Amino acid sequence: MLGACTYMENIRLIIWDLDETFWKGTISETKVEIPLKNIDLINTLTDRGIMNSICSKNDFETVKKQLVKVDLWDLFVFPKVNWDPKGKQVKQIIEQFQLRPETVLFIDDNPNNLAEVKYYNPKINTAGVDIIDQIVDDPLFSGKDDSDRSRLKQYKILEAKEVDKQNASSNEDFLRASNIQVKRCFDCNNHFDRILELINRTNQLNYTKKRLTSAELNDLLKSADCGYIEVEDNYGDYGIVGFYSLEDGVLSNYCFSCRILGLGVEQYIYAILGFPKIITQGETITQLDQSSRPDWINVKNKSEVVCENESTDSIKKLKVSLVGGCDLKSVAYYLNGNNIDLSTYFNYNYKDFIIHREHTEIIRGSFEYSDETKQSLISSLPFYDEQIFDNEFINQDIDILVYSPLIDYSLGVYESKENHLVSFVYGNGQTGIDNKNDKLSNDTIKMIYSDYLFRGIISPEKFYDNLVFLRSKLDSKTSLIVLNGSEQDIIHPNEMHRSEVHRILNKSLKKFCETSKNTYLLDVNKIISSPDDHTDCIRHYTRRVYYEIAKSIITIIEDNICNNAGEVFVLNQKKGSIDFRIMIKTFLRKAGLYKIGYKIAKRIKK
Repeated sequence: MLGACTYMENIRLIIWDLDETFWKGTISETKVEIPLKNIDLINTLTDRGIMNSICSKNDFETVKKQLVKVDLWDLFVFPKVNWDPKGKQVKQIIEQFQLRPETVLFIDDNPNNLAEVKYYNPKINTAGVDIIDQIVDDPLFSGKDDSDRSRLKQYKILEAKEVDKQNASSNEDFLRASNIQVKRCFDCNNHFDRILELINRTNQLNYTKKRLTSAELNDLLKSADCGYIEVEDNYGDYGIVGFYSLEDGVLSNYCFSCRILGLGVEQYIYAILGFPKIITQGETITQLDQSSRPDWINVKNKSEVVCENESTDSIKKLKVSLVGGCDLKSVAYYLNGNNIDLSTYFNYNYKDFIIHREHTEIIRGSFEYSDETKQSLISSLPFYDEQIFDNEFINQDIDILVYSPLIDYSLGVYESKENHLVSFVYGNGQTGIDNKNDKLSNDTIKMIYSDYLFRGIISPEKFYDNLVFLRSKLDSKTSLIVLNGSEQDIIHPNEMHRSEVHRILNKSLKKFCETSKNTYLLDVNKIISSPDDHTDCIRHYTRRVYYEIAKSIITIIEDNICNNAGEVFVLNQKKGSIDFRIMIKTFLRKAGLYKIGYKIAKRIKK
């Protein structure tokens, strides 16, 4: 035990006071002198992977200028230089570093500051200036060789992210904009030392807390299904940040570096591993659940969903298009994990209006309206743009079209008084356009009431006819998967009795799917069991529902589409990289041994 310091764990961060602590003198009153030994100390600590920060009552620019002179400013991370009390600021620094206070040391010459910091951070280590000369030789500050300063680079990434995060409208918007990508790798022996370090040094995101010797890890890599995780985003490459081992379907090791805390990586990997059994030990800063999968993360080395000829001479990657609104936009994140050749056509914003070109009336109009009629609608309606009648998702060469006509269940249809064949869709399908709509000018509202008749929600007969029309425009070899609407009784002031509308249109949709070739109904009501499966309205679901919808799409593809084409559907992937399930159907199916083939397929590991 040294000086006033009461720490027991290896120190990973030192937070420095400046005046009469790091340097001699008070910078607001006179020139200060930075001892050369302190400059060397900061560089030595950085080379050992021990980070440094500042909590000082001073003028920020004055302090920065002084530290820039001696090439130290960039070696401090998350510095707090202002006139605010230190207790809460030190707490914020620790949170930004995503460390436990037990691994942090605060140094200050003022006993009152030490007491204040200790009050707000009871487990932090504190010390006076006498400790500075003892740090270099103290084994608790030995760190590890980090002469390339990779640890500093990682924390500088966090520092840059913190600035952008403060400017984001929400945390999830920030995470989505960050372009987070994870990569699962399996050459664990090539990164043995880093994996051993993760197992033995991580705490906050170490769910199993099994500490291993080198010999034990070596045996584990030989006997278990193991993988390590790399992460990168717009701010940089975090390197190897996680490790897992699966033994008999149980996660025996599951740990992550705190540098990815808050990204959701630990839950994402848990989801793509199939939510295996895990016995957690001790406390962790986040909890794993059995249903969610963060939709702001993408897989860098995605497994491939393919159709493979039974001769195995060639492999064909499935071309899948998603056409719809919010429901399929959320589902897309989960399908991306299978690395199918995915194209998407969703609603989008135009001059504060949301454009829904997936409505069956708009799709049909894109084929039947003259160019003159289309241009007339675009020029007179502020909520239509030049792309509203684009229908490239129908004309393209695809294997599967996944379509959600849910917007038909919501928007109102307006028919031209002069020509009832011409219509547009907009606004609440039950109440029509509000005279007080602040997005529309009075002239536009008057024109709509003068030239168009409000017909409400599309009729079930018209809806059915439009679906038949859509099917006729697709290539006969293109499979069509259609989602229906929830029939739960959701209470919403702007959508009264909406569930009844869903029930009526669902009947037409079911009839269409039953009478159309190569067309499949995905009944969301087999997934949705209560109003709690929705968020803010009947058309918006929880993440669990979107995940289950994605799994249902995969199941329809596996059980119907590929097999009907006389092909075998597989997930062509590396060992252990299962997102939903592996289904290999071979000649065993024809020989009546399908169940045996399925069990074998589930156990295959490349």
